[in-house]
Amino acid sequence: SLHVGDFANDPLLSGSNAIEKADSFCNQDANKPNTRTYKAMLVDGTTRDAKSLTDWVLLPDTTYYRTHDNIEIGTTVSTAIFPILFQDFTNSIDDRQLPGLPSGDEWPDNVWSGITDLTDYTTDGTRNCSNWSTSNNSFQGIYAITFENSSNALSANASVYCGAKLRLYCVEQP
Repeated sequence: SLHVGDFANDPLLSGSNAIEKADSFCNQDANKPNTRTYKAMLVDGTTRDAKSLTDWVLLPDTTYYRTHDNIEIGTTVSTAIFPILFQDFTNSIDDRQLPGLPSGDEWPDNVWSGITDLTDYTTDGTRNCSNWSTSNNSFQGIYAITFENSSNALSANASVYCGAKLRLYCVEQP
């Protein structure tokens, strides 16, 4: 499903902060493939951070697969990240590229990520929709491209205004 960059103020989601509400968004999604718990692969540098492993969503040395067709995406390294800067994914996270370019406020082939540094998945803190708490178009958020298998799959190193509607990567938890 699609959502603006403001998770913190969405009254339809449960949680005490933007990251917990993004997780809630993942778990409420009608497209959720099973009853397991999912977490959003969304960084803010504080509540969810790969470098310090704060509430991090990926496991070290683990191979991940697409849920809709069980095709391998890639394997994380000991620091619980994909080495995407140095090696492309085996396959894209989503192979179902939608036709055409983003339309208006909807960007269905893109996901919010907040990741600016692909060596450790940190955020620069300026392009994360004010810690995922605003849909004001004077703020921006880093996005990724779902059908890419290059580093663009986790960070296109570009941002979009926070009122745009993008998806999230939701990672099944053990």
